Amino acid sequence: MIQLHRRKQGVDLGKLGLYSGTHVALTGLDLRTLRDTMAAFAVAQAQINVIGTTESGLTVRPIYQNLDLLDANNSDATITSTVWRQPYSSNYTATDGATTQTVYHTDRNSKNDQKILVIFGFRAINIGNTRTQPFLKSTQAHFWRKGTKIIDIWDYQQLNSSNESFVAAVTPIMYKKNDLAEIKFVANTDTADANKVDGLEVLGLVVEGLGQNVMG
Repeated sequence: MIQLHRRKQGVDLGKLGLYSGTHVALTGLDLRTLRDTMAAFAVAQAQINVIGTTESGLTVRPIYQNLDLLDANNSDATITSTVWRQPYSSNYTATDGATTQTVYHTDRNSKNDQKILVIFGFRAINIGNTRTQPFLKSTQAHFWRKGTKIIDIWDYQQLNSSNESFVAAVTPIMYKKNDLAEIKFVANTDTADANKVDGLEVLGLVVEGLGQNVMG
């Protein structure tokens, strides 16, 4: 035990290959701090990728599914609605609590060559503030660089019982310029019908050129 304690004192978590998963608990203030920190990283990456060379030429904004994501369940069609829904154009079909279903992609049609995309959590919406029963129809999100590798897995079942309506990642996901994002969800064991859908806002931010969508 003494040897273990001494070794633990020298551990630098910042040097881990990956610190995976979601935080056990966060406050709204913690979430704001996380967002500001990731905004700085994303702006730096946008400058490296020459999306903009100065801060004054860049915009940081939230992720909007109709501007930034494509409907993987419908041949990567453009998403037109601003209402968050997973899957967007269908419902979850699996009932084993293990099978992934691809919900979102990005490519040139979502202008992935003109932006940096950072995802740091999910917020449950359309649930009210007096919920007494589990509401999620999925259990996990799997983040991929499409056709290349899995980046991380987030389990967010704590949303069913947490006082907070959001979960946040220990290590946020960054998709750089031209990265092909792929986000898969794992459905729970409920019966697969038209009501087996979620309403999860993807918490994150986009860095793009000033005037691309908003001017300020």
